[in-house]
Amino acid sequence: MGVAITVGASAFPATAQPAPFVACNEGALSTAITLANAAPSATLSLAPGCVYKLTTRLPDVTGNITINANGDTITRDNGALAFRILTVSGQLILNNATISNGTQPGKARTSAGASV
Repeated sequence: MGVAITVGASAFPATAQPAPFVACNEGALSTAITLANAAPSATLSLAPGCVYKLTTRLPDVTGNITINANGDTITRDNGALAFRILTVSGQLILNNATISNGTQPGKARTSAGASV
């Protein structure tokens, strides 16, 4: 006498899907940071090799956010008025990124453009 065992799909754990990349544009990056701030913690993965050109500052980081940048650059567009790229009052871990061309209000830019 044999015993048949049927296992439904729900018996197996769901396979974790990798987080989608944040599209390579200013609006997508701003929206991703805003949404990440609302979560207890969040990880954002930027599109590999992208240059995110900004015409306005990014939302303040107030949450617990990790950004995996995949060699990306986040920079102020040369045609935009000077602004600070990013302000952090929460916790930010930023991996493998270059942030450039920002200016701290009230401060002169360094010759190397090091202010963000």
